[in-house]
Amino acid sequence: MDNIILVGMPWVGKSTIGRLLALKTNRPFLDTDEYILSTTRKDVAEHFSLLSPEESLKREIELTSEIEIYSSVIAISGSLPITQAGKELIQQWWNIIIKLEAPLEVIKARIRERPDGDSRIIFWEHESIDVLFRERQEHFDAITTHLIQCNKSPDEVIDDIIQLIENN
Repeated sequence: MDNIILVGMPWVGKSTIGRLLALKTNRPFLDTDEYILSTTRKDVAEHFSLLSPEESLKREIELTSEIEIYSSVIAISGSLPITQAGKELIQQWWNIIIKLEAPLEVIKARIRERPDGDSRIIFWEHESIDVLFRERQEHFDAITTHLIQCNKSPDEVIDDIIQLIENN
């Protein structure tokens, strides 16, 4: 399959890094959030706000399981790895699964800088970005083959990933 999968928290840089990495490695790029948007013709948060948390995860898995993609860079939705079915789906595509990681304070600063704030994150009842950050780490760690720190420039992150790929 030869895919490079990027997982991690919202605003860690999966889409940005994924697009740039795809260009630099001459691979197609797929962002599963954008795929859901194009399929449903709604913003991801808008689409899932109409469903219960359980229904939204089930629907996300249904939509992303339709994807057949090879030799690509794929940015995975931050909620896909939190279920066993989502983990299995990701592992079907995998060759290299890279967790992009940044400190919580870096993620919070990025959220504050965005005009849409945290509106694209699917929060469950009474959940905050702090809780989400803490709870999702174990799910990301369960499926990743490599860890890359993203508290540096996108070019430096991409160089780290390319070096990782070349040494793999």
